[in-house]
Amino acid sequence: MAHLFQTLPTVLMVTAFVAAVLSARARGGVASWMSRAPESPARVLLPMVGAALAWPVAILVLATAVTAYVTVTHQGMVDWGYAAMLGAHLSAVILAVALGAFVGRLLSGVPAAIGAVGLLAAVMFLPDLMGWRSLFELIGSGHAVPGLTPASGEHLWNAGWLLLASVVLLWGAARPVLDVRFGVGVLAASLVLLGIGTAKDSGELLVASGVEPDHCMGDSLTVCVYAGYDSQLDLAVPRLEELHERAREAGLDTRLLPTSYSQDDHIRNADREGTVTFGPTAPGKLDFDMDNAAVAVSTPLWCKAMYQDEPPVALLEDMSLVRDWSLLLLGGLTMDEYAERNRPVTNAAAEVPAVMQALQRMNSCVTH
Repeated sequence: MAHLFQTLPTVLMVTAFVAAVLSARARGGVASWMSRAPESPARVLLPMVGAALAWPVAILVLATAVTAYVTVTHQGMVDWGYAAMLGAHLSAVILAVALGAFVGRLLSGVPAAIGAVGLLAAVMFLPDLMGWRSLFELIGSGHAVPGLTPASGEHLWNAGWLLLASVVLLWGAARPVLDVRFGVGVLAASLVLLGIGTAKDSGELLVASGVEPDHCMGDSLTVCVYAGYDSQLDLAVPRLEELHERAREAGLDTRLLPTSYSQDDHIRNADREGTVTFGPTAPGKLDFDMDNAAVAVSTPLWCKAMYQDEPPVALLEDMSLVRDWSLLLLGGLTMDEYAERNRPVTNAAAEVPAVMQALQRMNSCVTH
């Protein structure tokens, strides 16, 4: 659903625009209904609200269903933590409809549409510009992150205040008489509610899921991934075994290399456990290439120093040496390219002592 959540702000804008236009057109119907049943103009507005909600809700439901189906059919695990995130997105859609319906009751035609979109843009983007919490805050590109799950509390907080503001706006839109003075009061009340919601400090939108990468494969070394990534083991294990074998043939003591690897979960690794990451080759497809293998053996995520704002330069230099040498062994770098990186050697074996020293420092998390 990455593309869906990347375009959600646009969906909200269009939704507010459509709701405002439909509501403005319904003003005549409201006036006509009021002459017969002044207590229920909502009966005219309800079909309009339903029409404006239908298409964005359909997109959310369809995307969710397709994603869940693909996840299950590819041996993945459905993370119910995303229900809270989807609830927050749905609440944002409801607010867009409520705002459009309310402004459409106050104004007519083009001014209603422009006013609704302008107000929605303000409440969406102004908190970000001011450094406040955003009730419309999204999780990156919206895709699942291995080892992490949406923070339900954060999303439910956002959803709650969005829905409260929506109720106030819809109540105002359904009033038998909606003059400018009353309309300004309703709008102010909804903005106050949204303002209260932004007063809470932003927390992490993603937290550790507690699920471990327990789908494993390998003999001389072990690679473990999360459910749904099993097919990547057929790529990662042979590539890492090839790198270990070529390092041994070059004269390196391969006991200095990790013998267990786990899929990157954005959490500090166990002692001397390598990390595997998979790079996208096409939408929905992943690969484990030579660069991924080189990074796996040259990134000591078990070292506390790796999580500093600025890791020690010496440690980064050791990582760079091990990575470049690994790429040279796998054929990802030619000898000339290797030399251009200030590594003036005539063959891979000549660099073994330096690589061994770098690995020893990385394994013990010390710098020279």
